[in-house]
Amino acid sequence: MAGECRRAQELRRHPAGPARCDGPCEDRGGIGLEKIYSPGCHRADAAVIGAGTPKRFNIACSGAATTHLSRNFRTEESQLARLSTLATENNVTVVVVSVGGNDVRLTDTMKVCADAWKNDRYCSTDTAVTGPAAERVRTVGAKVAQAVEAVRAAVQDTGSSPRILVQSYPMPLASGKAATTAAHDENGWDRWSAYGCPFYSRDLRWIATGLGAALNREIKKAAVRTGADHVDLGRLLDGHQVCGKQPLQTAFAADGTVVSPPAAKAEGVRYVPRTKTELPADEAQALLHPNYHGQQALGSCLTLVVGRLASAGPGVDAQCAEPQGRLWNRSA
Repeated sequence: MAGECRRAQELRRHPAGPARCDGPCEDRGGIGLEKIYSPGCHRADAAVIGAGTPKRFNIACSGAATTHLSRNFRTEESQLARLSTLATENNVTVVVVSVGGNDVRLTDTMKVCADAWKNDRYCSTDTAVTGPAAERVRTVGAKVAQAVEAVRAAVQDTGSSPRILVQSYPMPLASGKAATTAAHDENGWDRWSAYGCPFYSRDLRWIATGLGAALNREIKKAAVRTGADHVDLGRLLDGHQVCGKQPLQTAFAADGTVVSPPAAKAEGVRYVPRTKTELPADEAQALLHPNYHGQQALGSCLTLVVGRLASAGPGVDAQCAEPQGRLWNRSA
């Protein structure tokens, strides 16, 4: 429920060649891309909550914040109203809540930091950026808790008694030693054009270990306070993040064929492209969200966690971290 992490990745660098496409590449044929459906909410066919067994329903809406749960948003009825109907017509056993990131405006803040890099400025030392961001984080815990209680109320007397699983925010940007280039190279245009990473290293650290980490702490506290289950996704994308040294991206080889890295080596996030024209609004909104590979890893994580809930007591606190490699060792 609430906001959805989604969207496709463009074709970009790979050892076979640096060619890439600067516009949206919607061909999914084995290259880690996804299609978007539902014009209002722009849901992705690769989204975690999609077709599968047991039956799943995706009522999340891209860009939704906690305030949108109880009212119509974009072209659709409120998520709580739809949940109540689904819980009445089906035996709903788990409701996954992904909320908080849009309230904090984390993606918007990352885009502000990208603009700062383009203008030779740090965002992490600009109090006009850090001050409001810190205030949004300070108040987000209460909003997440209210969202959990609203979900609980929506399914009351429906015949379903689902577990509520609150997920934290998967960090899309690498930082510190995992970052793409050395500090003395961070002003080079290759950092953006070749790596899709228009960020200073110190800003990457602030986003990941400051703002993002604080957001995830507040989400966890809200889950504990309301008695919901919780899964920490903060390290889910480790080794597959934008600005990372390790992940590879799909690209065109010299002969024009598409070369796609295996999922275990692939970037799992929609990077920031360098284009000659401004991206359409929907494309811009998609930046720095999990792509097809990222969605598949998130799906693997939630499958494992939901499988635990059936036999676990209340208040499960799980974590999906990438270092073990279990979530990404798939065929491309």
